[in-house]
Amino acid sequence: MELIALLNKHYDKLNENDLYTLRYILDHKKECYDISITQLAEKINMSPSSILRTTQKLGFSGYSEFKFALKKELENEMIHSPVNDGQNYFDLLNESINNTFKHFHNTDLKAIIDHIYNARNVFIYGTGWAQKLAGEQLVRLFFSCKRPMILVNHYTEFKSMLPNYTKDDFIIFISLSGNTEHIAESLRFLKLKEIPTLSITDFNNNQLATLATYNLYYQSTEIVKITKDSSVSLASSMASLQVLCELLYLKYVETIY
Repeated sequence: MELIALLNKHYDKLNENDLYTLRYILDHKKECYDISITQLAEKINMSPSSILRTTQKLGFSGYSEFKFALKKELENEMIHSPVNDGQNYFDLLNESINNTFKHFHNTDLKAIIDHIYNARNVFIYGTGWAQKLAGEQLVRLFFSCKRPMILVNHYTEFKSMLPNYTKDDFIIFISLSGNTEHIAESLRFLKLKEIPTLSITDFNNNQLATLATYNLYYQSTEIVKITKDSSVSLASSMASLQVLCELLYLKYVETIY
């Protein structure tokens, strides 16, 4: 599992020192891979034993195993840098889809599939236009295998239903940044009531992923276009989100049938 996913998974165990250490490592991956735990401790003004405990909280036996995971992460580094004029958009899009595939196949999906199958109701809420389209796609796909899902179109509607959700329901949140505060507030409430949730977000450390019971990730591609008047036009391709929805559906069908 990628380091960001591990950080999100074990976030509740981490204190401020752990988060400081991990943020530094994630921002300086190559540098940290090339130095010892003692050298890293000197750079960030932490003790080697503190760094060791941080890696163990993520499920590693020690710093050596953590560095091996860091090496694998460097080898399979996901490209999140903007796509500029002159670059091959199709190659970068293909890479983002391949990275989404890799993470999906490295994720233990049994519990997610079980919840989708056994839930009294499956609710979906998307934070934006593209995310709502992905929600519609999930509703359409799962309807074909007799697993109805309910797409909640507006946050006010979703919030008004909060007292009615139960442990027998399964709630899916779809977001790009995963850092929408009002959604995070709802997730905290659902977590308190022990209602199972799934976050589907871009691959980064974000609030929704740390609060949700389960996480799936896609890799968006940011496109930068320089217009004739030299202004910058930004757009994000989320084709990988649509692919992720298809993958979840196919895995469900493969498991249930």
